Amino acid sequence: MNDSLRIENMFSVKDKVILITGAGGTGSVNARCFAENGSRVIVASRNMDKVDRLKKTLEEEGLTIDGIQMDIANHQDIIEKIAWIAEKYGRIDGCIHTAAGCHVEDTMTFAEEELRKILNDDLLGTIFLNQEVGKVMEKQGSGSILNYNSIDCLSVNAIDAMGYGVGKSGVAQATKFFAVRLAPSGVTVNGVAPIWINTPMMAQRPQSYLDAAIGQVPMGRMSEAEDYLGLAVYLMSDAGKFTTGQTFLVDGGWSITRCFTYNEDK
Repeated sequence: MNDSLRIENMFSVKDKVILITGAGGTGSVNARCFAENGSRVIVASRNMDKVDRLKKTLEEEGLTIDGIQMDIANHQDIIEKIAWIAEKYGRIDGCIHTAAGCHVEDTMTFAEEELRKILNDDLLGTIFLNQEVGKVMEKQGSGSILNYNSIDCLSVNAIDAMGYGVGKSGVAQATKFFAVRLAPSGVTVNGVAPIWINTPMMAQRPQSYLDAAIGQVPMGRMSEAEDYLGLAVYLMSDAGKFTTGQTFLVDGGWSITRCFTYNEDK
């Protein structure tokens, strides 16, 4: 049998240098998954306390990751930290960008300061990160970037999250531009658009919001960060090397809920 066709080889992420931004719910789950499967994981977050706690937790499980402080809203910091990673590890095989912020405010009264902050965090930060990681990958002739997006890039789900939705819509388009630009170098750039994920950030919403959100999902539940790992592994492995420029809906059927039933007898 051709070894390259074996599932364990096709989807292998062993020894790949994987940068994960964000040490919260989604970032930590990705870090554990890729460390468990033999990747050399670097977690970057502006909150170093979170990174240290994650490192300690994983060390107790027999897993090792590296961690650095990086502010995704600071372009110069991104430049310096990506250069540091490339220097230390010699390459960056994958980047899973989960770091994001969300500010809740009415569409008609969104404060300028808050709007600029959310766009800086979610849109400009993503663009600058893709630029710097993309440069490293372009030089080495391979690599995979996965930008965590949101269903908010496709639809209006809550009228008090306009800044977040606009930022995420821009991320979807930026993902396409980077995919086209980097494709000749064998670098893939994709996105994933999750539904509501059971994370500490989502837990800040009132129960009425969560109940209404779950009511939109045919599978009848909020998603867990683990629900997106299969796609991440696929895109970081050789199995996904010809997949680029896509933002994948992993949504429990949310995107097909515009149907209805009726009684044929009436």
